Amino acid sequence: MGMKNITDRILADARKRASEIESEGNRKSADILDEARREGQSLKAQIIASAEAQAKEEKRRILAFARLEARNSILAEKQEEVSAVFEKALDHLMSLSDQEYVQLVKGLLAKAVVTGDEEVILSSGDKNRITQGFVEDVNQALVAASKKGGLKIAEETRGLQGGFVLRSAGVEINNSFPSRLDQLREELEYKILEMLS
Repeated sequence: MGMKNITDRILADARKRASEIESEGNRKSADILDEARREGQSLKAQIIASAEAQAKEEKRRILAFARLEARNSILAEKQEEVSAVFEKALDHLMSLSDQEYVQLVKGLLAKAVVTGDEEVILSSGDKNRITQGFVEDVNQALVAASKKGGLKIAEETRGLQGGFVLRSAGVEINNSFPSRLDQLREELEYKILEMLS
């Protein structure tokens, strides 16, 4: 064999080997691209699923917060309505005629008295309406109910909005209209709010 034949054969073998290497490289490259596409699709699906789950959770949180805000807003409005009702009740009590007012205070006083020898503290405005004759009437009613009839009107006055403070042995019980209405509100507010629902 001549040198040319050997050279041609070496070149042919080299071309064949280069072609095989190129084919192998193309096949491996295609396999790597296919694997990368599959991983990319899987990663894309995971990212989309995660984003959808986050969006659902965010939507749930936003809706829960909106519901809570709406419930709080409605409750605040209802409480304002209840406050308005009690303010109107106080206005009504303060606008009673002298006769109605005296009868109301007489009833409250008769229920509040424990021993019958307490001191009744009034507002300066009520000193004109609640007279010694009023106290004598209440004392007679107390005696009829088997209690002492020794109620006295205190010289001291307070800045009360109607009603009175009952004092005995240094202990005071606030029976002013705002105080009584606050107690009533504590007892009734829940029921009133339920009725407003």
